[in-house]
Amino acid sequence: ILRRDKYTCQDCGAEFGKSSRKVYDPSLRHGKGGYKKESLEVHHIIPRSLGGSDHPGNLKTLCPDCHKKYGELHRTRCKRICYEDEDFIDRGSKITLAESVDRVIKRLIM
Repeated sequence: ILRRDKYTCQDCGAEFGKSSRKVYDPSLRHGKGGYKKESLEVHHIIPRSLGGSDHPGNLKTLCPDCHKKYGELHRTRCKRICYEDEDFIDRGSKITLAESVDRVIKRLIM
């Protein structure tokens, strides 16, 4: 996947080459700053938790910053569906965890 995407983040276009890169992080070493190594990550477009596969068509290359944004977006959508959508969940009903997860998955796919 990395080779197919030419070692480039498919969202922001950051180029990494075939290895990791050094990035300055001011929060390291108790606020004194330092360098850390970053490498590209392979992202599932449809998450595996929602039935996505490891097929190359469902994968893309992302830098750590872009990959983190996708993770936050997915968690936010799940929380909104689970806790804020009144007509999705009947607060008085007693449903099992499996039923709740099935409802969330169906809602995310729509």
